[in-house]
Amino acid sequence: MRGRLTVDTDVFEHLERWVAELDFVEFADGSERESGSGSERESGSGSGSENESESDRPEKAAGLVNTFVYIQTLGDYGITDAGWLRETWERRERTHGHEGERAVLEAFFADVDDWLDSNPCVGLVTRDATSDIDLSASNSNRLYQRFERVLGVETAASDARPGITEYDFTDIDADVFGRIYERYLVEGREGHGVYYTPEYVSQSLVDDTVATQLRRLSTRIEDAVEADSWDDAETAVAAFTDFSILDPACGTGSFLVAAYATIREEYDRVFDFLARERQSRRQSSGETSRGDSNGDERDERLESLQKTLGYTEDDHGTSHLRTRPLVARIVTRHIHGIDLDQHALAIATLNVWLEAVEHDQRVASRGVSVDEPCVVTALDANLGCGDALVGLPDEQVRTRLRERHGDELEAVSRAREQFLEAPDDTRSLERAAARRSQIRQDLDATFEAYLEAMELPSDVLDETTPFYWPLQFWHVLGDGGGFDCVVGNPPWVIEGKSHTKQFLQQTYEHQSGQPDLYRYFLERSFSTTTGRLGMVTPNTWLSIPGARQLRRLLLCNARLEKIAFVPDSAFAGVGQNSIAVVVDKNTPQTDGHSADIENTQIRVGDIEPTGTFREVRTIQVTDIAPPAYHVNPYVGTSEKSVVSKMDAEAVKLREIADLTVGYQLYHRTLHSDAQIQNEVFHSETNVGDDYVTDTRADALTRYHLDRSKDRYVDTSAAFFRIPPRRFLDGEKLLVREVPSEAEIGLIATRSTDTLLFPKSVISVVLTDDTYDYEHLLGLLNSRLLYLASLVTGEKMSQDLFPRVSLTQLRGLPIEGTTELTPLVRKLERLAAERLQFRRLWDRHRERGTTETRSLTQILSEDGETPHSESESETPIVSCSVAPESDTAVLEREYSAFEVVGSTADPAMVVYGLEGSVEHELLRAEFRNRELLQVVYLSVQSLLESRAKVEHLGHVLEKTAVPVGEESPVEFAVHTIREVRDSFGAGDDWDDSRRARERDTDPADIVKIDDATATAQMELDAAVFDCYGLTNAEARTVLSVLDIRETVLEQTVAKLAYRQKSEDDA
Repeated sequence: MRGRLTVDTDVFEHLERWVAELDFVEFADGSERESGSGSERESGSGSGSENESESDRPEKAAGLVNTFVYIQTLGDYGITDAGWLRETWERRERTHGHEGERAVLEAFFADVDDWLDSNPCVGLVTRDATSDIDLSASNSNRLYQRFERVLGVETAASDARPGITEYDFTDIDADVFGRIYERYLVEGREGHGVYYTPEYVSQSLVDDTVATQLRRLSTRIEDAVEADSWDDAETAVAAFTDFSILDPACGTGSFLVAAYATIREEYDRVFDFLARERQSRRQSSGETSRGDSNGDERDERLESLQKTLGYTEDDHGTSHLRTRPLVARIVTRHIHGIDLDQHALAIATLNVWLEAVEHDQRVASRGVSVDEPCVVTALDANLGCGDALVGLPDEQVRTRLRERHGDELEAVSRAREQFLEAPDDTRSLERAAARRSQIRQDLDATFEAYLEAMELPSDVLDETTPFYWPLQFWHVLGDGGGFDCVVGNPPWVIEGKSHTKQFLQQTYEHQSGQPDLYRYFLERSFSTTTGRLGMVTPNTWLSIPGARQLRRLLLCNARLEKIAFVPDSAFAGVGQNSIAVVVDKNTPQTDGHSADIENTQIRVGDIEPTGTFREVRTIQVTDIAPPAYHVNPYVGTSEKSVVSKMDAEAVKLREIADLTVGYQLYHRTLHSDAQIQNEVFHSETNVGDDYVTDTRADALTRYHLDRSKDRYVDTSAAFFRIPPRRFLDGEKLLVREVPSEAEIGLIATRSTDTLLFPKSVISVVLTDDTYDYEHLLGLLNSRLLYLASLVTGEKMSQDLFPRVSLTQLRGLPIEGTTELTPLVRKLERLAAERLQFRRLWDRHRERGTTETRSLTQILSEDGETPHSESESETPIVSCSVAPESDTAVLEREYSAFEVVGSTADPAMVVYGLEGSVEHELLRAEFRNRELLQVVYLSVQSLLESRAKVEHLGHVLEKTAVPVGEESPVEFAVHTIREVRDSFGAGDDWDDSRRARERDTDPADIVKIDDATATAQMELDAAVFDCYGLTNAEARTVLSVLDIRETVLEQTVAKLAYRQKSEDDA
């Protein structure tokens, strides 16, 4: 057996394999397994296809995997016998192997069923999980082999891919059961806007809410004890033990797990403080044990506080906090959740339970008695199943409960207190659950009457399960109070069921338009918390008109404390910009009108993949004003100060130019669905006189228009909208509405041709001939105007789908008239040369070879080349990184990468970027400049692609370097020389040839890129100077934009040089 493997992200790839292995399994009527006769079972071998649909198989296969992972997990945690799966399989092989594979499987599955009957399943797995597997002779052989691989119990261990028993599932950070469920066992869960929340995201938000709020209470305890204020200390400890948190859409429990761990750590911290205080008091009195304290009042008070927390004392008088009853008390006191999905709640129960076991050393070491599942019972009592958004108003529930169910409520409350006193006895909570179930029937009838009175359709009861918050959480909400913290990641979709949607629209006061469910959850959660609210949501509610009343509710009644951008990788495929917001009801509001918060700021930053918060900027709350209450997290105080200075004397773009978006051809009022879907009036080739060039947005690069990307559009078609001729003919600037992934910021180019372009392109036509088009182009492509676009509209700052609007462009401040023209002409020339070189490179490379090697292979081969061989055959002269040994350098992750070539030597450097901070990761010198350019272009192609590149190892492994059939050296020299010889020649390159006026020859892509970067820095320095910015202000702009530190320093130096030259003149 191989060593046990830690559960990490790789296990999810193996989950896919395990399910695929068992996907072929035939499932028969369970009675056949019990019939006993092999011939009878064999005669039913085809029944699987009759009794199940093909679409059910993946779910059943996943259910089997889920069962075996569950058994293995409980063993790994010490809750049941460790190694049970492997030992049972091996025992059945010994006892039944001589009878054949089917006999082994039958005996093993019978043991599994017995295990499920005898151990806690927390509603997660069925107790007859294997009963309907078809064990006919035709199925048994394949089934046996596949179960060996899935379980990881093959005696030969020939398969290098691990099985279930080879993993150690004590790493709860990986929500294995949640992933199985969300991937296989629930239809359309993603369609309901429900996504797994990574542990680092949930822990970060819990730190900002639960940890912060609880730390305030523990600090009160410490302050009171140190001041000998015992009444205050008892009050603080009571508040501590009454502390409550809720996730109203808890799913599989990511936030609840993080909350439990945080609360448990705070218990340990407070307990340790009290223990130290007791020990210090005894030592100062010369006493060594509790028996010698002579009833010291202070010691007794401290002991009383410890008992209230839940400590126990052993026979030697030593206090302990790590006991299973305390775990049950913590869950009962603090952890609450709601979800519409009962199976998800079962996984949440398991995940919190395992977290509790992991944190309690005594439980983990001695195992948990199945006869005393107090933790699971406590979780069942505090996790409610239902639709958190649908039900009677809380006050009506409280009134109904007091008037009609006072005795039952008293019994429920008494049962909770009894359980807290004696958690080993779960009968009281079970009786309380039965009483709540009976009361719920009355509330359902009351809710139906309420719907009729409110003229709402009672059909909502057929669409969802209403949830009555005060009934489930009477100990928190019964007196009209609320939860100390509410956290979560609610669904991000619009309610699809018509009657439920109508109910929500008429029930929630602070919504308008077509709200996503998360906006309703924000409103509902805010109303039920008395402390801190933390939620992961899309960013749209911070600005859209439909959420204005929601913003007003939150900002005028609490303080918006933090906005954290969640990495795109956290919710891959969601397609929305996500944020984590923290709202505090304990502090003054954020609407900018409280004298107490004149200088209060909202912290804005990023949640790093490590879970840490990196502050990027702050927002003054005085900038959030009625009636819109618009919050722009992408612009801070320093950025606004710079743009205010720019606005002081500059004209607006709308004052000197007209702007419009391009055409919209297709529209349902003019065209059929088929015409729209098939784009029938577009063609990749010119098929008639009515077809003209259609310039798409992706043809626009900074300073150049890539005509190779053109397609054609039929001008005889009926256009829904087309711009006036003056925006199409003659000189104009074209601006992309959405920038490319490779180039952030505004992207503009200049054209003098007649062009037709779609609405994703904005045309700018000067109305004041004092200005040069080139000067205006330089301003729009500058980093300073990019910052101005961020300040005037948050959509340009979004990580996903950033865009610039007509309104933003029209409001940009314009300074100067012609000063930038010479620099812009140079940048236009360089942009044309770069595009031509890249196109020629691609053409010659594709024509010459399809053979490639990774950069890792090339570096490794060079290292293995004997010194006796010709050095001219080795592409790389020297490299700072060895692919086989420099693991620390190769595996460290960075947010981005950049490759920079040398103009003097055939060498390049790969940098890893963390924001604006650059780290030199690799420096390589090549045999000649042709080789440098081949590798440089190959690395650039990788970094511009959609490939996942997280560390240098990825760069080396995924960079595909073309090598040809000859040696890499010969291929590089031949191909680059072909490119150089073709440069500036041919009809395809008329625009470039007319604009060339080259400064260097022959063509060299590294030198072209270096000259472009230098010219762009010179232009940015000139723009800073044009607007009168100081060096410090220019540094602020570049820092905010996360410009690479080397570029930042060189740009600021060029600005200083310009300003000194002007002063000297």
